Amino acid sequence: MAQTNSKYGLHALNIGETVVCAAPGEIVCYGLGSCLGVFLYDKFQKVGAGAHILSPGNGEEHKSDQMLDDIINGMLDKGCHRLTIRARLVGGANILNLHAYRIGYRNTIYVKKELRKKGIVVSSEDTGGTKSRTARLDVESGILSVNNARKNYYTI
Repeated sequence: MAQTNSKYGLHALNIGETVVCAAPGEIVCYGLGSCLGVFLYDKFQKVGAGAHILSPGNGEEHKSDQMLDDIINGMLDKGCHRLTIRARLVGGANILNLHAYRIGYRNTIYVKKELRKKGIVVSSEDTGGTKSRTARLDVESGILSVNNARKNYYTI
């Protein structure tokens, strides 16, 4: 479960953590390198969810399949519908710049395939490259803001 500061509704996700919350609130993943931040949002219900995924697949340690199921089911439990949930992806970088390794790329491809199988549309992404990013989802507005290592801020 995520570290939560209930006074401000801030949910900071460490590696392997998930959260589902209704507005107001903010979900943040710091330092997304090869890890993938998966942010789900339903603008009609104002419900958001996040997962900080380390590596693809349902291995003993990483369990990304279970994490995706947890956040999707958590949103459905809060009254959302698969047709109105949109996903945005951040991270998946090749931090070590090793072509053979490419864990970030594999994370991105795997998660996109799994979301498609589960009926969730990926509406935007900021993935790849060689630099880490931090991403924040404002659950009230649905704005996903990203900043990179050069402190450039933008939304996706």
